[in-house]
Amino acid sequence: MITALQILQAEATAIRQAEDAIFSDSFQRLCTALSSLRRLGKKAVVSGVGKSAIVARKIAATMATVCIPAVFIDPIGLYHGELGTVIENDIVLLVSHSGKTEELLRLLIPLRTIGARVYSLVSWGDSPLGLLDNAIITGVRAEAYLMIPTASSAAAIAVGDAAACRAAQIAGHDVDHLAVVHPGGDIGQRLR
Repeated sequence: MITALQILQAEATAIRQAEDAIFSDSFQRLCTALSSLRRLGKKAVVSGVGKSAIVARKIAATMATVCIPAVFIDPIGLYHGELGTVIENDIVLLVSHSGKTEELLRLLIPLRTIGARVYSLVSWGDSPLGLLDNAIITGVRAEAYLMIPTASSAAAIAVGDAAACRAAQIAGHDVDHLAVVHPGGDIGQRLR
C-alpha cells in the first residue's frame, strides 16, 4: 500500500529528475522567445489533453501573471476553428506526458502552415512530440500510484513555471509589472 508521503516524495523526486530539462537548448530557446512576445505583439498558446490540459492551464496562467501574454486553448477547439487565434510567430507549447497525444499531433501541420513556433513539453523523448526540434523532455516516466499522472504532472508544471519566470526575468518584468496585472487578493494588497 502506498502512503500519501510516498506520493509527495515521488513528486519531489520527479521535479529533481526534471532539472536536466531546464539546461536543454530547447528550454533556453523557449525562455528567450517567450521574453520577447509582449514587445513583438505576439502570444503563447499552451495546450494539452486530460491531466496535461490542467498542467497547460497552470503554465499559461503563470506566464500571464509574469506579463508573458499567454492563453490556454483546448486542442479540440484549436482543431475546430480556434486555430484562428494563432498568428505567425506566436509560440505554441504542446504539453503531453506520452508525447503521443493524437489531438496534439494532428495540429502540427496546421500550426506550421500558420507559421507558429511549436514547442513541446513531454516526459518521453522517444515520442513524436519528444522528437520535435523544440522538445523539452522531463524524462519523468514512472508514477507513484498506478498510471495516474502525479509525478509527471508535478515535473511538467515545475518546468513550465521555471520557463515563465525565467522569460519574465529576461524581459525585465519586475514587481511593478506584477502589481499592474495582479491587483487583487493578498498578492495585490502586498504589492500596493
